[in-house]
Amino acid sequence: MPLPTSKTPRPLTPKEQRFVEEYLVDLNATQAYVRSHPGVKANTARVEASKHLTKPNIQAALAEGRAAMSQRTQITADKALTQAWLVATADARELIEYIVGCCRHCYGEGFKEQRTLAEFNAAREKALGSGSSEPFDEEGRDWLRPAP
Repeated sequence: MPLPTSKTPRPLTPKEQRFVEEYLVDLNATQAYVRSHPGVKANTARVEASKHLTKPNIQAALAEGRAAMSQRTQITADKALTQAWLVATADARELIEYIVGCCRHCYGEGFKEQRTLAEFNAAREKALGSGSSEPFDEEGRDWLRPAP
């Protein structure tokens, strides 16, 4: 086994490897140390996590892990910042369309409710089929037509 030099960092211990994996989850060194070393006190975790982040072998493993994560997700810091900026500066008026139109009562003669052709036919059949002596009011109501 070759001796480690300043250019080749020593391999990670299992606890260091676990620290690297946990750190890459949320980029919180203290929490990563607590999760990789159960039962450690908070102050100790803060100090030891800071020491871990200065070790060359852990720095190399973290850089490798970030590069692999970036390769998997195809996301860079520039892309994330650009997307966040676009969301923050988006104009809500460009995201929705609010159309104000007339209701069924706007164009009917004498302000009577308008009907679609199907509604008109159904009302006429009902009036003619009921045997009522009143004539069917075809003129008092208008069919729906598009707004001008």
